[in-house]
Amino acid sequence: MLALVVAAAAIALGGMLLGFRLAGPTSTETALGRVSFEVAPSPSGNTEAFVPVADWGFRANTFTAPFTLDVELRAINRKGAVEVAGGDEDAVGSAEAELEDAAKSAVLRAFGWGLGTVVVLALVIRFAVRRFPWRTPLAILAVAFAAVGAAASLISASRTFDADALAAPEYFGRGQELAQILAFAERQQGNDRYTAGFSDALTNFSAYLSNTPTPDPDKERRVLFGSDIHNNALVLDALDGFAEGQPLLLAGDFAHEGNETEARLVAPPIAKLSDEVVAISGNHDSDGMMRALERAGVEVLGTEGKLGSDGEYSGDSLIEVGDFTVAGFSDPLEWHGSDPESPDRVFSFPELPDGEDQQAQAEEDLVEWFEALPEQPDIVLVHQSSLAQHLAAELFASGYDQPLTIVTGHNHYQHIDRYGSIHVVNAGTLGAGGVLRVGQESAGIGQIHFGAGTALPFAVDLIQIEPLSGRGSAERVIPDVVCPDEDTVEDHCHYEPGDS
Repeated sequence: MLALVVAAAAIALGGMLLGFRLAGPTSTETALGRVSFEVAPSPSGNTEAFVPVADWGFRANTFTAPFTLDVELRAINRKGAVEVAGGDEDAVGSAEAELEDAAKSAVLRAFGWGLGTVVVLALVIRFAVRRFPWRTPLAILAVAFAAVGAAASLISASRTFDADALAAPEYFGRGQELAQILAFAERQQGNDRYTAGFSDALTNFSAYLSNTPTPDPDKERRVLFGSDIHNNALVLDALDGFAEGQPLLLAGDFAHEGNETEARLVAPPIAKLSDEVVAISGNHDSDGMMRALERAGVEVLGTEGKLGSDGEYSGDSLIEVGDFTVAGFSDPLEWHGSDPESPDRVFSFPELPDGEDQQAQAEEDLVEWFEALPEQPDIVLVHQSSLAQHLAAELFASGYDQPLTIVTGHNHYQHIDRYGSIHVVNAGTLGAGGVLRVGQESAGIGQIHFGAGTALPFAVDLIQIEPLSGRGSAERVIPDVVCPDEDTVEDHCHYEPGDS
């Protein structure tokens, strides 16, 4: 009997955890902007909020229950934040009600998914495991445990919820933005309104947001970028809708070999990530993969121009993506044979007998290709980071002084390199290194912010998400701060997230 109870409890717990994972985040528009909510299992009941656009967050022990409510402010409504910060009672009340309703909905949704998952598992046990004599009581007991546990958790969270805890949260983050929010919090500690409750905490929080030095959203132009999906369609599902109308530039390695099966798996969801997806090949891609992407609706660029529906590259080597002129360089190791799984295939220059000579030739070809472009592009896509760095260094050494952003990948870690007016940006691996690397690498995506009338990036967001836990981090990098002009006069400046 004890074994039956333990097994039922394990099924109930496992099903609830899996249900939370399947529920995923929800998103809602509030007076402060677009906010996402997600419920995650936790030994203590915290509310944790993160603001990617400012690279800081806060957490507070707001209730006692075995889950955490993760809140993320995805976009700021500056007008609404100003109204709330000004103490407008209608605006404060509206924001408070919207956040409260959205939080309750997210919690109920997560527990609903959890209970539903347990029920499905119980039905599988009841009707599929026919040889087990105790399958019916095990299934019933598992559902009962889950229902009682969910009810107890929700009741506990409701009865112990303390809105005033949000008035004195613990802040976390890094960089100048965190220092600013901590200083702001200290200034507010002497203000009686700061500890008056949730409404006043919301007002003070909005005051900081309304004063945060972010670019004018009406004039700012943004471009998302990434690379190295490596056949991980699971991550693509999670990114659906993330771009929200922004162009998305993908710098190669969409699969592992680029065979027909992989192309059918990843090409359609990649095309759906944004209204405009632009891609180049990587060393793990094939010409068949690139044709599949083109058929799915992706704009595929290469050394010889844009890939057409006839499967040939032709026409102008440059395309217009929003206000930017973009070019792309085909990876020298892209597979062009009939069998992408051929044992003769190589994925890196060192695998070739004359690998050093081949890489040197690729570097020379890249520079010659760039110099032969009909006009100077704003953005160039080059898969292999070493090639991208070579192009940037050669152009910088030759006195090239036009704004140029080179989007690259290949080495699976996030970094920004600045050579004067040339920026090389790498968002890591969008596919978390592939399905077999999930849990070992984080999924990375980047966002470049350009001001009105210039192709010189004033900020780059580097975002990382751990696929198994769903937790993420975001860092806004200001090139002029981390790589000032004086650091790029004689040599280039290299920056990675976490560098001080």
